[in-house]
Amino acid sequence: MRTLIAATLVSLLPACQASVSTGDLQRALSQEPFIGFLDEDVEHLRQLEPSTTTPLRIGVAQPWTHPASKDAGLLQGWTRAEREAFEALGAALAAEGRIAELIVLPGLLGENEQGQTGADLLSLRRAAARHQLDAVIVCRSLSDVARGANVLAILDLTVIGAFILPSHHAVAASVVEGAVFDVRSEYLYASAIGEGHARINDPLASLEPSEALQGARIEATRELADQLLRSAASRHASWSQAKDPALASEPRVLELPGITLVQDGE
Repeated sequence: MRTLIAATLVSLLPACQASVSTGDLQRALSQEPFIGFLDEDVEHLRQLEPSTTTPLRIGVAQPWTHPASKDAGLLQGWTRAEREAFEALGAALAAEGRIAELIVLPGLLGENEQGQTGADLLSLRRAAARHQLDAVIVCRSLSDVARGANVLAILDLTVIGAFILPSHHAVAASVVEGAVFDVRSEYLYASAIGEGHARINDPLASLEPSEALQGARIEATRELADQLLRSAASRHASWSQAKDPALASEPRVLELPGITLVQDGE
């Protein structure tokens, strides 16, 4: 009983309202080295080109989670919902003919010589090459969560209130950064940042901040996936058409059940 009373009073001290900022998370990420380019010659990097004019086969590497992230011990790799978000968007773009295929790579093949996953671009390119892919998406994330309470928290002292009244909340924010690289040439197709927020309200006894963390990161991942894949597909298509003008005028064949439509590619 004393423990419950102490927990209730402490939770009411910080003005009852919790908040987290994606701006703070982005600043923290910017201070942490992630990808080290093998060749620092700027002119060389500017001359890199895609390695194929055909629609891309894209792999999504497992994310690297910042050590300070509040979900570092909770979310190891992509969650099922995050994998499904990438796969659903990949399937939609493949149906439109904008990419050839998208798969989520297992973490095992993306480990570097130190056994670390997601922190070594060369290792991730090698993992993608083993799958015969054209491009690989690399990501890193940082999340934060805070807890707060409302006026109902005073009724937690009745004990039963701590189990039935939505007197507490958890708010979470997540930032996921990503980039799409050509597996062979290391050409950068696209880069983007996704942001997510989530809030849950529950009784003190059942409040799980991890639920808010997961909700924030899936929102950030969905935003990131949409930006990355669409930008990469568009940039690759523009480069391919400039390289081979015939691709811009080549008719597209759209097949529907019992119907075949030929659309001029003008």
